[in-house]
Amino acid sequence: NVSDINEDLDAQLMAHITDYREMRDAYKNDIHVVKTCDRSSFRIFSFDFAQNLELPHDPQQPGKWYYLSLLKAHQFGLVDEGIDSHWHVIYTEGKALKGANEVASIIHLFLTSTAGDAKKIRLWADNCGGQNKNTCLLWYFLWACHTQIFQEIEYRFQIKGHTRNS
Repeated sequence: NVSDINEDLDAQLMAHITDYREMRDAYKNDIHVVKTCDRSSFRIFSFDFAQNLELPHDPQQPGKWYYLSLLKAHQFGLVDEGIDSHWHVIYTEGKALKGANEVASIIHLFLTSTAGDAKKIRLWADNCGGQNKNTCLLWYFLWACHTQIFQEIEYRFQIKGHTRNS
């Protein structure tokens, strides 16, 4: 029945909107807390890949091939939410991909360079499977806690379709 389908879709939409609002409220609360707390003990960061930049690959390439053989440059951005400080890593597809190993390596470099003595870390990421939702990152977070780099890492995801980092 069409009316049953419409009611079901309406219920799903309302549940999605409720989930989105709860996620946004949690994120806004996190930002308020981290801006007013002791930064030496607790930090909040968010991260995401920006869109690929496409650049001419070979400046010596003649004619229209100059614009047709493009090289992708990846930009990975991280934000220290407590002070709204941005940190960006830009690299080409010839150096690395956009996979779990690259994300874990960049996050490790960022956290060990910027988190200071903070022992509790909260990370916000979009809901991208492969880059952000993978066992490689989870193992990295477990390792970072096990080796006492951090005491606690909390990893939160945004609701699908409502990414604010990109």
